[in-house]
Amino acid sequence: MLEGWYYDEGLMREVERTVRLSESLIEKKAVSNSEIAFVISCESHYYVNKAAELNTEVLAAQRGPLACMGAPFDVYSLNDIDRMDIDKYKLIIFPEAYYLTKEQREYINRKVKGGGR
Repeated sequence: MLEGWYYDEGLMREVERTVRLSESLIEKKAVSNSEIAFVISCESHYYVNKAAELNTEVLAAQRGPLACMGAPFDVYSLNDIDRMDIDKYKLIIFPEAYYLTKEQREYINRKVKGGGR
């Protein structure tokens, strides 16, 4: 696929149209319509033996089926949980929260639990 392979007038018009469309969307604000949050905890990985591959199973293996479910979801770090708009989510998944700080546990008990979740 060396230089010149894709030099077709029709294809180049489509590339130009795609570039213009992309440039027109740069300034638009995107808002997530997800009702599911997938909250991961980097610190929890320090509490699991890396040879067990539990982290791979819990994170990587879960995201595929979650995506296949068809419902959009957002991914957050547990460290940012207090910055989330909790009220927009109907389901909040903490797949590997093996370790929670006292503040995180209190926040989850106070803000996350309830509201139909």
